[in-house]
Amino acid sequence: MNKLSQKLEELFGIDIRALALLRIALSTCIIIDLFDYLPYIKALFSDEGLLPRSYVLHMLPNAICLNLMSGSWVFQALLFFLLIGFAIGLLLGWRTQLCTAMVWLLMNSFHNRNYYLLGAEDKLLHVLFLFFMFLPWGACYSIDSRRKKYPIPPVRVSSMATMGYLLQISFFYTFAGFIKSHAQWTTEGTALYYTVSIHEFAKPSAQILLQHPRLMHYMTFYVLWLERYGSLFFFIPLMNTYFRLLAIVGFMLFHIGILLTMELRFFQWICLISLIGFLPTPFLNKILGPWPSSTDTALEKKFSWRPNLFRMPPYMSIFIAFFIVYILFWNLSDLKVPNFAMPKSWRWVGHTFNVYQHWGMFGPRPMTDDGWCVMPGKLKNGKIVDVYNDGKALTWKEPDSIPKLDKMYHLTLYNLNIRHKYGYFYRKPWAEYLCKEWNGSHAPEEQLMALDIYFMDREILPNYQKPIPYRQLLISHNCVDPTPHPYASVFKKEQLSPDL
Repeated sequence: MNKLSQKLEELFGIDIRALALLRIALSTCIIIDLFDYLPYIKALFSDEGLLPRSYVLHMLPNAICLNLMSGSWVFQALLFFLLIGFAIGLLLGWRTQLCTAMVWLLMNSFHNRNYYLLGAEDKLLHVLFLFFMFLPWGACYSIDSRRKKYPIPPVRVSSMATMGYLLQISFFYTFAGFIKSHAQWTTEGTALYYTVSIHEFAKPSAQILLQHPRLMHYMTFYVLWLERYGSLFFFIPLMNTYFRLLAIVGFMLFHIGILLTMELRFFQWICLISLIGFLPTPFLNKILGPWPSSTDTALEKKFSWRPNLFRMPPYMSIFIAFFIVYILFWNLSDLKVPNFAMPKSWRWVGHTFNVYQHWGMFGPRPMTDDGWCVMPGKLKNGKIVDVYNDGKALTWKEPDSIPKLDKMYHLTLYNLNIRHKYGYFYRKPWAEYLCKEWNGSHAPEEQLMALDIYFMDREILPNYQKPIPYRQLLISHNCVDPTPHPYASVFKKEQLSPDL
């Protein structure tokens, strides 16, 4: 192996122990997240829920979605438990490549069924799993590796798939940084103030950070420069081990800071876990001990999945190289770089394989408003209750915890999407579902007759000014009369008392 090949292997190869740790950690997160969805399968994915299939078909054209084959909640539950089963198989490293492919297929299918539930971590997993299908991450710490006469694999794997994974993580950070182009990020240094002021995501510890405006000012520029240029340290050819560890520590501190101050479910965990693949072999040898001498026999000679994932055939390398270039062009197009616009005729590829992406987390600027849902419902006995808050007495005041009010993180994302102008089409089935669920579980005299859905819009003001919330009507729905009700304008707002 000449020096150039050695250097390329050092920069774009991955230690198989890092791949195994990556597999175990990611599958654990996926399983935990799936159990978070478990009580809401009927509500989120069936035709009896808040988004029937007839409202979904135009959402993501060309997307693969097995869930659209039936609207029954039983069918959705079947696919759901299949996904959990394959995720457990992936965790254990049993028939690893088969489980990886099935997790990719079923996970994408569920996410395409209700796109408005997705966070950035879901979209990152979509594209990463495309590369994981072509990586031998079951080569160690797995049931597969303990089979009889299983050869000792080489300590590192270097292929177009490893390059795709490493570059995708770099694209994720770099383009997220360059999308942050507003003055709040680039010159004013106030972006972090607005970010941790978003009550829908802020943890109580964010209040501690808000007491140190100068620290937040400097941290804003740290985040911007780390995202834009930190990934370059992964690929410095000289003293790569040290520069790579330096970059990993920098990104870890960034994600741990967000983890301590914001409720973003598994987003930060997925990001932290995704850095494992960058761990250099000398560091892993120090932590885990040296890897046994390899027979240099390809793992897949004793493995059930062909072709060889350690020595990838040319046709497979070309296939993956196409997606690396495609993803790069998609991100450049997202930045509106001249001469790099993604042609509309090619966008179907991104939707079909779920590699389309937009890393606009708090960019070009952070949200400058947040809020919570209030759903006054009129019962048959004349009583007015808040349907969204388990039928408690109606109040317009901000709840102690917005995430707790929303029951689960993905519902917070759904509420955010549905309140925007482009989400008006999905409000009617949401209201119909709420009426149906309420009336199916309450006595005749407590049947829900009419329902209003409001979003309490709270503007985040500069310099710690106290905001005055606005009552934003999303839809008024008659639960008894099936006559379609016109959608309310998303811009219809009513200012409330400063006491709120």
